[in-house]
Amino acid sequence: MIVIADGDVIANDLDSKGSVIPLGYDRYGQQQYANKDFILNCVEYLVDDNNLIEARNREVKMRLLDKAQLIEKKNFGSS
Repeated sequence: MIVIADGDVIANDLDSKGSVIPLGYDRYGQQQYANKDFILNCVEYLVDDNNLIEARNREVKMRLLDKAQLIEKKNFGSS
């Protein structure tokens, strides 16, 4: 799953003549951003069956926190 906070990352704008501006082009700053590459990479990542299976089969080891350090540093950083 990929979560993107702004849905406009995949929206094309229109110029004053009504023609489509390329995806990721900032007409005010006159810059081309890599929105298209980002979206294509996201879709490729989600569709790639081999990497998805590898990610599902990966083991994540949970490590316990050191209780002595927790007690020692529990008020660290608070004013």
